[in-house]
Amino acid sequence: MARPAFSRRSFLHKGLLASAAALAAPGLTQALAAGPSVQAPTPTQPPEADDGAKLPVVFLIGTLHSTAVHQQVERLLKGKASVISPATNCGNSLDVLKNIPGWIKQYNPDLVHISTGFEDVRSIYYGSDDRMVPRSFYKRNLFQIIDLIYGVSDKAVPMWATITPIDDDRLVEAKAKQRDWTAFNDDVLLYNREAAKICRRMKARVNDLYGTVLDNGAQALLAPNGYDLNGKGVTVVAQQVATSIESYL
Repeated sequence: MARPAFSRRSFLHKGLLASAAALAAPGLTQALAAGPSVQAPTPTQPPEADDGAKLPVVFLIGTLHSTAVHQQVERLLKGKASVISPATNCGNSLDVLKNIPGWIKQYNPDLVHISTGFEDVRSIYYGSDDRMVPRSFYKRNLFQIIDLIYGVSDKAVPMWATITPIDDDRLVEAKAKQRDWTAFNDDVLLYNREAAKICRRMKARVNDLYGTVLDNGAQALLAPNGYDLNGKGVTVVAQQVATSIESYL
């Protein structure tokens, strides 16, 4: 499948394009997911369609793509695409940047769905104001990830997923006990905004999972810790990932 030409059409939720004042509006403590998780196993050979033709290969990258999300996306795209993921946790954007050339060469995907960012906006330690990956570095990393996808592959299409929101109140309560790190929704919005600019510049497609979570009632999709998805959240996000991917196959 040749890499198609595509427009600057964006799926970004109106919340991403809000003014700086809107970012600070009270009540925007919505959210979702993406703790570290082991990725679903990667098949050595993409399966074939019923007519014997090779299916397009979709490569899911990022901490959001837990085994549960991967399995649901794979089921939803059965007979339409071969869905694969790295065998280990993808980590933050720097980890993805280091590994992306090898992954692209090894699996030769037609579409790369990138869900990285939650591990970047986390604080280095509990109470720190420093993020694991500063916003300026996140912008640089995302630019280079997309650039490498284009450079290493002659067909792969990058699709970046917005970082899903955080319920500040729930997360703060959970982390007051664990005291290992913190994260805040304001940072999610800022990182998403900067990444959206990079995607427009690089003509990378965008899958707005942030908006999906808000539109489907964030409180009902979250685990008590304020950032992990519950079962319903996994189903909603997996459906959105599959729908966005299928629209470009």
